[in-house]
Amino acid sequence: MTGLARGSDPFCPMPLSASSQSGSSTGSAGAQYGDARLSRWYVLPQDIEIRPLTDTEARCDVDAIIQTTSAFFTRMRDLAVLRRAAPEAHCNHEPLTIDVGAPLGRYRVTECLVAKMDVTICRAEDPEGGRVVLKILTAPHRHYSALREEFRREFALMRSVAPHPALCRCIAFEGGECMYAVLEDIDGRPLRRQFARATFSLGERLQVCRESVNALAHLHAHGILHGDVHARNFLRDANGRVRLIDLGLACTIEEGGPDGDVVHGGVPLFMPPERISERTLSVSQQPGDLRSEVYQLAAICYEVLSGAAPFSALCTWNQLARAIREIMPPPLAITPEGETIPPAVSRVMERAMAKAPRARFASAVAFSQVLADAISPAPRRSAAPP
Repeated sequence: MTGLARGSDPFCPMPLSASSQSGSSTGSAGAQYGDARLSRWYVLPQDIEIRPLTDTEARCDVDAIIQTTSAFFTRMRDLAVLRRAAPEAHCNHEPLTIDVGAPLGRYRVTECLVAKMDVTICRAEDPEGGRVVLKILTAPHRHYSALREEFRREFALMRSVAPHPALCRCIAFEGGECMYAVLEDIDGRPLRRQFARATFSLGERLQVCRESVNALAHLHAHGILHGDVHARNFLRDANGRVRLIDLGLACTIEEGGPDGDVVHGGVPLFMPPERISERTLSVSQQPGDLRSEVYQLAAICYEVLSGAAPFSALCTWNQLARAIREIMPPPLAITPEGETIPPAVSRVMERAMAKAPRARFASAVAFSQVLADAISPAPRRSAAPP
């Protein structure tokens, strides 16, 4: 029987995030510019037997699962075991290949960061502005009109948002026969990698939380859902600034509503409770909204402050899903370095991670305002002299 695999994992009921599909072998630059909308559906051979993972098989680090699965499906595509489900994919046209040293417009490719079936991401030199990153749609353009439209829409939405220092900037977009976007080259690493291996002061951790919340608040203020909020889509650059990347699943609030036809991403550790079915513990088809992204953002901040994501010690999906739905994580108390986290900050995170969406902040805008007050409370006025 033919099985249908979504994302990179036939056993996963949700689309894997862009960075999950990218893997980690390309380093931080490769993780910056994932393509969450592309390469989502594949047809498996008829003799493949699909079964769910057992608890024993699932007892593995999440990052290791993602890397192994991504490598496996990449290899299967290379061997032509997997093929695109779309009818137009069965054509004789070869995808566009990008070689190091090749010119593309005024840019010269200097390094290939990520090469996938539909998209290639390269570092390039711009004679007018230094180093940039090119995200190139390399699928045969005559046969991928839907992909071209999704690719065009991603960067139209990205460029419609007013500039913000915490958002990756789209410098230019070329919509001709060879379609590509020109992005700034962020010299940064995902928050998860940085805060898992380094020592930071409480002030640095609080600043990262504030900048992360401000970045998403900027999108929410413009009526845009990011669509794929998790720790790998927030980078900390060489100057210590947080940058939000990858709008591949972004949409307007109206498009993301119950009647919207959009894909919502996410990774298990940061999945909001309302998207997990109470009966089956699978990820439901209910779309995320502003309050869902507030929860995901608070889970990221929880990891930044405490050194571990909520419920990260749980081994299986069933255990994790039940905990997300039913259990509040322990209140934030101290950082990994032993510094005391302000109780006001802990209370803000507790509200942002409430199980009931209506109990959370209405958007990252409100979250940002309250968090700023908790981190830097207004000085008390001294009493007037008698």
